[in-house]
Amino acid sequence: MDYGTVGNRALVQRMSRETNMVRIYTGPLSQEHEFVSVEAEKVTTADDILKTACVKMMLHSVMDYELAEVFSTGGQLCKERRLEDGENPVRIQLLWPKIVNADHDRLSGGGYTGYRFYIRKKTLENPHRTSGWVEYNEPNPMNNFLTAFLKPPIINKEYSDLCNLPDFNERTLLDNIKSRFLNSNIYTYVGSILIAVNPYKFFPLYNPKYVKLYQSKRLGEMPPHIFAIADAAFYTMLRNKSNQCIVISGESGSGKTESTNLLLHHLTALSHKGLHGSGVEQTILGAGPVLEAFGNAKTVHNNNSSRFGKFIQVNYKENGMVHGAIVRKYLLEKSRIVSQAANERNYHVFYYLLEGADEVERDKLHLGKPEDYAYLRQVAPVSCCQGNEEGLEEDEKTEFERLKHSMELVGFSQLTQKRIFGVLSAVLHLGNVTFKKKGDQHHDESVIITNPDTIAVVSRLLMVKEKTLVEALTQKKTVAGDETVVMTHRMDNAVAIRDAMAKCLYGALFDWIVLKVNQALLAKGHNSEHQGNSIGVLDIFGFEDFRWNSFEQFCINYANEHLQYYFNQHIFKFEQEEYKKEGIQWKNIEFIDNTDCLALFSKKGNGLFALIDEECKFPGASNDTLLSKFNHHHAKGNVYYEAPQKKELAFTVVHYAGKVKYQIKDFREKNSDQIRTDIVANLKSSSLAFVRVLMSVDPVAVLRWTIIKTLIKSVFAFVKAGKTYRMRGGPDEAVLQKRSQAKGDNLDNPDLESSHVLTSIHLSPSRPAHHKSPQHTPLHDARHGGYAGDSFCYDNTDEGAAFLGPKRHSGPLRSPVDPYHSEDEVKVMRRANRVMMKSKSFKPKSSPQTMFSDMKTLKAIVQRTMYIGGNGNNKQKPPSVGQQFQWSLSQLMYAMDQANLFFIRCIKSNAEKLPCRFDDVLVLQQLRYTGMLVTVRIRQSGYNYRLTFEEFVQMYKIILPNGLRSNQRDVVTFLDNMNMNKDNYQIGITKVFLLETEKLYIDECLHRAIMKRVVFLQRWAKARWERKNYLQMRASAITIQKHMRTYLARHYVENLREAAV
Repeated sequence: MDYGTVGNRALVQRMSRETNMVRIYTGPLSQEHEFVSVEAEKVTTADDILKTACVKMMLHSVMDYELAEVFSTGGQLCKERRLEDGENPVRIQLLWPKIVNADHDRLSGGGYTGYRFYIRKKTLENPHRTSGWVEYNEPNPMNNFLTAFLKPPIINKEYSDLCNLPDFNERTLLDNIKSRFLNSNIYTYVGSILIAVNPYKFFPLYNPKYVKLYQSKRLGEMPPHIFAIADAAFYTMLRNKSNQCIVISGESGSGKTESTNLLLHHLTALSHKGLHGSGVEQTILGAGPVLEAFGNAKTVHNNNSSRFGKFIQVNYKENGMVHGAIVRKYLLEKSRIVSQAANERNYHVFYYLLEGADEVERDKLHLGKPEDYAYLRQVAPVSCCQGNEEGLEEDEKTEFERLKHSMELVGFSQLTQKRIFGVLSAVLHLGNVTFKKKGDQHHDESVIITNPDTIAVVSRLLMVKEKTLVEALTQKKTVAGDETVVMTHRMDNAVAIRDAMAKCLYGALFDWIVLKVNQALLAKGHNSEHQGNSIGVLDIFGFEDFRWNSFEQFCINYANEHLQYYFNQHIFKFEQEEYKKEGIQWKNIEFIDNTDCLALFSKKGNGLFALIDEECKFPGASNDTLLSKFNHHHAKGNVYYEAPQKKELAFTVVHYAGKVKYQIKDFREKNSDQIRTDIVANLKSSSLAFVRVLMSVDPVAVLRWTIIKTLIKSVFAFVKAGKTYRMRGGPDEAVLQKRSQAKGDNLDNPDLESSHVLTSIHLSPSRPAHHKSPQHTPLHDARHGGYAGDSFCYDNTDEGAAFLGPKRHSGPLRSPVDPYHSEDEVKVMRRANRVMMKSKSFKPKSSPQTMFSDMKTLKAIVQRTMYIGGNGNNKQKPPSVGQQFQWSLSQLMYAMDQANLFFIRCIKSNAEKLPCRFDDVLVLQQLRYTGMLVTVRIRQSGYNYRLTFEEFVQMYKIILPNGLRSNQRDVVTFLDNMNMNKDNYQIGITKVFLLETEKLYIDECLHRAIMKRVVFLQRWAKARWERKNYLQMRASAITIQKHMRTYLARHYVENLREAAV
């Protein structure tokens, strides 16, 4: 018997008979079986299948149950439809579409994706429900998780806020976090700081139910969640009209990138149009996968490690609408392009391209398999696991389609994508270029290229001359006076030049992509001069300590040291200094101050970065002399620097997270990051404009030159077109005659009358045969393809408007073909045109903006994201990587100083990336060096709320005795009369300091006072309303009584009169 699985329908079809096995999932009705199988034909009704399923499940009353068709997406989005008794389930499931990633979702812990049949009890509230699709309300894993998430544990009470721990020490803090983690609560508060423990498993915590659940909720009102931080930042921005910043920090592999994506999704959803994902919101969300593909890679600690830092600033209007964004990037790890450590991979985009490209793209880009390229086969092939579960292989073909779709959202056209993929292919083929010695003599160290075919491929992809490319890789030209000296490279130099060219190409491509993303984000929001507020999300590389730590880890750990310093200043130092300034009784709490460690890196004169820059200026210097200089200045007297005990080309820095040994090799070269001018000139000589743009230094200058060049080309093109037009004899006499006849009809539109382009049209078949066909102008041929049989179609696009000129007519615009048709034909054409314009499918769309079309926007991007150093002298050397990185960090710190901060601390649950595994030692170590233990202590003993006397009076004027006229003495008297614990609040020189309990108590008093006034107003209004109604009813009753008495009196008189007669 042959069995076949059809998609994700859970259908096993028996080919020998016309019957099918239908699975009916039991849900909560059975603890023994997940589903029961019922053999049925296409004509079998749902009622018959329900009866059979009830017999198999031993359910007695069939009338109490029903069948439902359920669709779920990874356990997050569910909808259901009740089956009617006469429907045929077999026919229904044969129509179910195939779900591509259902197995992947199930393996990743994301829940089932697809369609199923469920049996469940009929609801008593609405037994006759509709059979249409509605939201799924029956218990499922997602709802069970939601219930467990919101329901606090009864035994072994957990604390969602560590500041509320009654007995605080390292053990109780760790036990509380571990207990919450094992109960699927990965988030915990420390005051307003969020701790996120990476479970390396998908939890259904981020579906639309949670988005709505946390909207407009005060921080701490709901269980801890990353959405609560985003919501608090958003409404604080709207309420206080101030910038906000969310700082995400943690080790590599702790979940920072995923947290950033969740924050951006929620921040765009909070926008009024964010739930529809339209406009700039989709561009912001589309930029994430693009930057991840080009800037993330698999490392030992993380399957999706960010090899660059980014600060995403989302701008908002005053009404909360998203109004553009900007991305600042920090230090791309270029060395990964040419070499990777064991069990690590190159950037994701290479594998996506090689696995996802179709046959046409493979042929044009000369693509092979990953093992065919030297830059990708340096280590054993490893699957790119974007998820958190070890061993999960990513479907790279699907990721490639997702990447192309995201690039389209950002604004990369199909042609631009081909150009980008061509550069990536060129980088890979460059790695396959090999060299050998030119001769057998020992003194001859010159090299030649052994595989010219590979060079030919690179030459075609980059559109550079093959000869000049070979010379750039194997020779060096030096100008000495009036002579040019040509020297050949040795083997190691040739390999270094090859790798430098590959790194230069990829680095320039990545910088251009970031620039293009920023241009799209700002252009769509039209906010090159944004005046509103913003929310920044910082996702920067985590602290790293590998077996081999080089210049990249040196810069990365310096950035984390800087963030830790800022955290210390913000949480500890500034808070304690404010207490002293206000005269508050306070006992200082000791914390790890890393100011001296930061000075070791950044101090002018003898700081590590300054010494590296100094050594890079000397031609005879080397990495050995650099290490000697390090040891000379810092080996003695600096506790944060340790020289090697044995002769080793390395040094150790004592960071806040522990000691890290750095290998001095390539420090100077990576800091300079300069490529020879002849290689840059070779790439700039490319006949492909895209490559020339990549190698440009100043994007604004490139745009200016492009505008000038386009203008010059346009002038020459128009002059040439005019000459060609005159050589053909000019307009046809018949056309001139028709134009004079139609002149009266076109008086209302002089643009049409004067346009040679629009009057030189194709004649209709009804035109007399003796008329000659008009000669077409060059512009007309360009627009209509030069075919005599083309039918006219009115062009209402922007391009057509440019030819038509400004629209000054008030009546209906007439087509230039009107003089050549009868009145009836013209009316029909106009009516058809109006119908087409009303249809959405025919409405013309504005053409997308060309690359860097807005000079003002481009200047704003360059000023915010690019380092402009020196005094403007072109001969000055470009800034080093260290200088650019320090400038970027200073800009970041300035932006953080101008904003209200929220902190998210990401924690690795275990080093092996195993799902739901909690390593006590590793977690405690991270809590220690990130300062969370001291943070809990200072938040427990500190005052969470501090208000100036003016703010206190403005906020609580209703319950203050003197209202808005209250002064400082009135505030002190009011607090004394509140009978509060005086240990829970203090009065400073200019501020009132309150613990959360006292603040809540005062807020409750304010609420009661407001409600008392509300009740009084309601009582007065209701009394007035009731009295008004009473008076109206009383008047109505009197009127009725009056008329009734009149009627009775008249009736009585008439009776008397009749009796008298």
